[in-house]
Amino acid sequence: DQAASGMDAIELIRDNTYDIVFLDHMMPKMDGIETLAKIKEDNLTREGMTIIALTANAVVGAKETYLNAGFDDYLSKPIEVDKLEEKLEKYLPKDIVTWKTKEKPETKPEETVGNKNHQSEEDILEFAPTGADGADDILEFAPEESDNSSQRVLSVDEKIGQIREMGISVDDGMTYCAGDKEFYVDMLKEYIDSYEEKSQQLNILFRTKEWSQYQIYVHALKSTSRTIGANDLSELARSMEEASSKGDGEYIGKYHDKLMTDYKVITEGIAQALKQ
Repeated sequence: DQAASGMDAIELIRDNTYDIVFLDHMMPKMDGIETLAKIKEDNLTREGMTIIALTANAVVGAKETYLNAGFDDYLSKPIEVDKLEEKLEKYLPKDIVTWKTKEKPETKPEETVGNKNHQSEEDILEFAPTGADGADDILEFAPEESDNSSQRVLSVDEKIGQIREMGISVDDGMTYCAGDKEFYVDMLKEYIDSYEEKSQQLNILFRTKEWSQYQIYVHALKSTSRTIGANDLSELARSMEEASSKGDGEYIGKYHDKLMTDYKVITEGIAQALKQ
């Protein structure tokens, strides 16, 4: 289950039974530490439920801060899949966890001609990225209708290649997607889908000079940009987050327009690459 705010999380915990709750620190209105305090105040914790803090503030002493606040553990963002798996294995009840491994199909004699390491067709297809003919590839990003029936739909690899040409570190982004290209494309799609809401909120908060709320939204932009490999934008957002935490309106005023322009350019570039 996914909650959009601290209050939503509290209501879900009130109505459901969870083994693990991942609670983000930086949220609008009620942050993760305040949400946890409310959960404990309302006696919503139960034996066996683990509450883990999520934060992009991977600084020295951060883990101790969250443990002192009452969290059971801490996970830094962007989330690395192997680190997440470690937490799931550690805290989920052992009787509901099953580890599965895929065994490659046995090589048949007739498939070894000319190359003793040649994989079977089944094995190759299992690991090959979905191409232009794959329904999963074009479902979310089908091209606009055109009279040119010969227009070719780009494969996932070609789309990702265009993303790379934009200066985005695809390799960094892929590390947060367990090397799964389709998952990376899904992350890119989520990134562009959230643009309108996030950019609008940042502009409103900039105009009203609500720096504490501005900090929360620019913090989210820092994290999601890093997750897809937009490292330059993530670093700029990081500096804006630091400035807003100090109430430094002069610094924010100097770089807000650049932040929004870079955000728009990257989002539009990704959207263009994905729809081809």
